[in-house]
Amino acid sequence: NKSLRLVRIVNEDGMSATIEMDSDDIVELSTFKKVVARKGNFVFKASCKAEHFARIQAKIMAETPNVYPIYTMGLHEREDGSNFYAYANGIFTHEGFRPVDDFGAVKIGDVTYYLPAFSQVRVGSLGEQTTESFEDIKPYFYPTKVTEIPIQEWTQRIKAVYGKNGIVGAAWALAAIHRDIIFRRFKMFPHLNLFGVPQSGKNQLAGSLQALFGLPQPPIGLENATKAAMTRLIPAIRNGVVWFDEYKNDVDRWIVELLKGFADGTSRRKGDANMEMRTVSTPVNSAAIISGQHQLTLDIAMFSR
Repeated sequence: NKSLRLVRIVNEDGMSATIEMDSDDIVELSTFKKVVARKGNFVFKASCKAEHFARIQAKIMAETPNVYPIYTMGLHEREDGSNFYAYANGIFTHEGFRPVDDFGAVKIGDVTYYLPAFSQVRVGSLGEQTTESFEDIKPYFYPTKVTEIPIQEWTQRIKAVYGKNGIVGAAWALAAIHRDIIFRRFKMFPHLNLFGVPQSGKNQLAGSLQALFGLPQPPIGLENATKAAMTRLIPAIRNGVVWFDEYKNDVDRWIVELLKGFADGTSRRKGDANMEMRTVSTPVNSAAIISGQHQLTLDIAMFSR
């Protein structure tokens, strides 16, 4: 996996900034100048020579550890079997939750991971978030100030509020936590279709199920959805849940085909910008809730998913 280094720089006036740098940014002085200049008044004097930059390189390599960025939330498998579950604000291991520091770094064993969603590195000079602010993964947030309850109590509460629909929804959500195992066995993972008249509680149930994985978040409305938006959401969390709303049986055919593909583990294919004559497919990591007033009967193959 690609590693980065988090480098703190300070200019003559005491202004400081922390920068993400990969190995290519540290190889040549011209590239290094561009990277630091983006953070403000950080300028190299004309007298800076190659031997001076070599000292900077050596200092960075010696004093800043590699950090491995995580852009996909949810389950992460490690070769030694010490798997963990990543949230936007930290990592949950068998020992419990470990929050990130101010820079988005958290150390698990001998490896330091970097979760950029809430990192101070991503805050501009005026305190605003930078353009790449990871809004799609911020809701996958581990709430540290809530009272934890046993899963048995949670299922009983879901049943009490939503009845039989809640039982099905809870069973499906618990299966979604193990989506990778179920998918390997059956080569598909079913959608949860919440359909009914307005004010029937389907959106509330969807939000309750999403709360297992972080903060409930607004769904993507299928009436105005784009392929790019849908395929960007589906890989956001591994062994988690995403939500598509406003399904009707007169939606565009490409939406039906895309949703069918999500259940089967296939997604949109596009050309690889780095290699000619090659295509890449967006990974399908999540289980999907599909809600709306209509049951999924437009396509029998869709209904079976």
